[in-house]
Amino acid sequence: MTKNELRKLLKSELSAVSADEKVDASKKACSLFFEFVMKNDFDIVLSYIDLKNEISPLEMNRALMMQNKIVAVPKVVPKTQNMNFYILDNSIEISEQVKTGSFGINEPVAKKENLFNAENFMQKKICVVVPGVAFGRKGQRLGHGMGFYDIYLSDLKKKCAQNNCSLFLAGLCFDFQIKENIPVDENDIFMDSVFSDKKYYFFESAE
Repeated sequence: MTKNELRKLLKSELSAVSADEKVDASKKACSLFFEFVMKNDFDIVLSYIDLKNEISPLEMNRALMMQNKIVAVPKVVPKTQNMNFYILDNSIEISEQVKTGSFGINEPVAKKENLFNAENFMQKKICVVVPGVAFGRKGQRLGHGMGFYDIYLSDLKKKCAQNNCSLFLAGLCFDFQIKENIPVDENDIFMDSVFSDKKYYFFESAE
């Protein structure tokens, strides 16, 4: 099955998820991830703002901010395949820090002083929460085909290596999005783990 065929299949399955099912699954998956972050004492969590048929990390983001974790969410750079992450202010409600941006997606209000840069966080522990259309049992990830995360994560890996940052990549999804075989190419970034509403998966080798 090609990437586009798999995307079409998964998007059909995701469209069948009800609002109540999404809320329930989000609570379960995010609870597992929250416990993992706290147990492993990550300093920074690069999270996301969910699309309609994605696991919602909103309540988890709020909970992490209440624990004084640094939480950042992405904003697409218009007319490019690039995106940046902006750190959320722990003292302000998240809804007051985002607005509708590219592709009709809620994005953080871009402020230069809130731009996340790994070079400013030497020797810190960073965890990236990555959404996706599907994930494989060896850490493979199938995105929407735009390349935003593959490009960003490839660059982030290099910056973390240069600045002695610990980097961990965690997928977040419904359990039915975990598939046995996911087609990959040389530019695809592998996850270190995936957290679903049923269980979490850890992978010995990301690539």
